Amino acid sequence: MIAPGRTSKKRRGHRYLIVGGVLVATLLLVVAFLLPWLLKRYIEEHSEEWIHRKVRIERIVLNPFTFTYSVSGVTVHEPGGDQVFVSWDNIRVKADLWKAFRRNDWHFHHVRIVRPYVRIAQHKDRFNFSDLLELGGGEPKDTTTSAPIRFSLEDIRLADGRVVYAADLLKEPAGITDLDAACTRITGESTRMDFDLSFALAQGGALKGGFMIDTEHSVYAIDAALTGFALPQLLPYLQDLLRTTALTGQVDLDLHLRDSWVASDGLAVRADLGLRDLGVTDANGEPLVGIRSARVKLDTLDARSDRFDLTSVAVDGFSTRFQLWPDGSDTWSRALKLDTMAAGGDTTAVLTASSDNIFVMLADWIRTLGRDLVANEYNADSLAITNAELVFEDHTPERPFRYVLNDMV
Repeated sequence: MIAPGRTSKKRRGHRYLIVGGVLVATLLLVVAFLLPWLLKRYIEEHSEEWIHRKVRIERIVLNPFTFTYSVSGVTVHEPGGDQVFVSWDNIRVKADLWKAFRRNDWHFHHVRIVRPYVRIAQHKDRFNFSDLLELGGGEPKDTTTSAPIRFSLEDIRLADGRVVYAADLLKEPAGITDLDAACTRITGESTRMDFDLSFALAQGGALKGGFMIDTEHSVYAIDAALTGFALPQLLPYLQDLLRTTALTGQVDLDLHLRDSWVASDGLAVRADLGLRDLGVTDANGEPLVGIRSARVKLDTLDARSDRFDLTSVAVDGFSTRFQLWPDGSDTWSRALKLDTMAAGGDTTAVLTASSDNIFVMLADWIRTLGRDLVANEYNADSLAITNAELVFEDHTPERPFRYVLNDMV
């Protein structure tokens, strides 16, 4: 026989348990439904105060039952205008935030980013996000006594992204579309991270491949294929070096590269470069250089073993012209943009392009590579130049003459 007092205590315990469960469920429901709405309104109302940009959000989801959190329909405008700076359809992530907060170990997984858009604008050395990087740039806080924060992102996928880049140097903005990316993990710890990437260039061309970063061994790798890259989009950079009105042609590149950012002998490259219908004009729009097709196959460039093996070099339909004029100038001295500098009695002609020009950076990289890699063995299986044409004109004599050498092999 159960005492009445014990029965009443048991009933009160059940009652407290039920009430506690109801309160917890109510709290979770408030977090799941009311808090996202309040957070959405608060961000929208104070965004211009915080970052000088208007922010609009369609929906925020904080689901403590499934540990799923997402923000949908976000649009961030440029300061003081309606031009879009950043936007996305949906960003979703899963995480146990309570566990992360207690252990100071922030682990996120199943990260999904759908239809992101970013507009990057550059004016001289300033970007349209430079002010954001400068926010909170006061005195650094003393973090020597705080515990280190660990973080990781796993199973990351980005779909249908777009990026637009506008700069003073470009006559029109450049951009990429159909951006898809996947990553195994991104973490602050020493580990290996693998990325898959594909996108289309708005002005012609597509890239598909992947890259790897191994922070434990200080190495990275690139395996990518660039197809149909349209050379006209590089015309503004070429015009820094050359007086030209047009650049035509397409480039294909299959690249496999391994390198280390700590070891000077860590570079290893295999590549297949193809060029089609290259054409460069002079300042008057006359043909200056042309190539119908060219292909270079680099089988091995290995810094560790000092090997440099070219499988083949084939050039078809190369054409150029060289003219001499009574004033002492020639075709190329008129075409190249040179500054004459005098130093110690010597006169030197240097290119006027700045160091951030794509062609200048490429030339510097090749120069550095040639200095650092002094191979003991150079091999080339085949070198072929077919259907070449050279036009030579000399306007210095009283009776100018013109020679045409064609069908050269």
